[in-house]
Amino acid sequence: GRAGGRVPLPPPGFSLARSPPSLSQWKMVSRMPMSAGLIACLFAMAAPAAAFLPSQLPSSLLRVQRRHTAIAPGMVLGKGTALVYDEKHSKHSGFMHPEHPQRVTESWNLLQSSGLASQCKEIEARQATVEEMGSIHTLEYLDDLMNGSPTMDESTYFHKGKSSIAAATAAGSVAELTHQVCRGESTNGFAVTRPPGHHAERTHAMGFCLVNNVAVAAQLARTNWGCERVLVFDWDVHHGNGIQNAFYQDPSVLYISIHRGGVEESGFFPGTGLLKQVGEAEGKGYTVNIPLEMEGTGDAVYEEALNSIVLPVARAFKPSLVLVSAGFDAAAGDPLGGFLITPKMFGKMTRMLQDVAAETADGRLVLALEGGYNPEVTAECVSECTRVLLGGESDYVPTKEFDHDFQQFQLAKIRKVHAENWGCLS
Repeated sequence: GRAGGRVPLPPPGFSLARSPPSLSQWKMVSRMPMSAGLIACLFAMAAPAAAFLPSQLPSSLLRVQRRHTAIAPGMVLGKGTALVYDEKHSKHSGFMHPEHPQRVTESWNLLQSSGLASQCKEIEARQATVEEMGSIHTLEYLDDLMNGSPTMDESTYFHKGKSSIAAATAAGSVAELTHQVCRGESTNGFAVTRPPGHHAERTHAMGFCLVNNVAVAAQLARTNWGCERVLVFDWDVHHGNGIQNAFYQDPSVLYISIHRGGVEESGFFPGTGLLKQVGEAEGKGYTVNIPLEMEGTGDAVYEEALNSIVLPVARAFKPSLVLVSAGFDAAAGDPLGGFLITPKMFGKMTRMLQDVAAETADGRLVLALEGGYNPEVTAECVSECTRVLLGGESDYVPTKEFDHDFQQFQLAKIRKVHAENWGCLS
């Protein structure tokens, strides 16, 4: 925490009986004296197990399951699944900040102990070059980043001489994995990296993100690696404003985001991803936002959104490459998201995207870690997605219908708006 005014109590909303703390509340923590900030963060860290999960949720959601990979019928593994990870991410660490090294190290440790990593090809991480990062960010911002004084919002932290190395390594690792998939050395892969990237804008860091890893990979794939059409699907609970803005006028990159937020206006960070934001100029229609307003949204809503909106649009686009901004803060038990998506649903979505990639992209599919702030839950989600990437059968079974008629009404409204640009939704 940074020195600030006298704040005797945790900020409003940090209650074990209420919703998960939002990013704006974490901003308050960053302005508190250390003692008050510590108390608030301890409340937030303790709350997921105590209050953020409904009593009817099975404890197995939070229990790590180690399963052998069963190959799905008809699944062709090709040249296999690649993983990339590098310990340099630990150089970027903030005191009691939700975006901390454990959220990645725990995921990597589970991949190792479950035997999944041994079934994958591990590729060597590298740092992205200034030229590569400059395909998305301004050179002025990158110069400030490398010299230790980047412009950033209040939710983001930075350590001179350390954070820039971690950020460049994350961006370079996602880029290297994507390049290997594009040139056919691997069929698909998962970049287990941090810091995340989808909030980072051209000129500044934002929302825990320093370099926009997936946007850089998408741009390089399009301009350098022969992929004419790139689909970026963002399932992080927070809208990826940085990716949206990077390709808002570009019809060669289709950005689809399913996230928590309002249809017409949003009070959930970062406040973007509104239904009316569909792209502009030649890029009109190539931004497809699916904002979901209700706290506690679960698997049934995501499954319907995928089947009725995401998959039809993705297939009509016919991507040459599929990239996923794979944040797991929509998972049940995450302290910031407030949604109830299960690891098996993330695995199901991975399989759905594999099917799309197999149709038009020779299977080229890359997942890159974004958010996810409960390390144990994130690790289980990462492992489940990796298991499916390896060819494991998705064993997701719908558990219940929509919790509320409003959710079905909202999806119908979203589909109708996007049908104006995509005839496949009519």
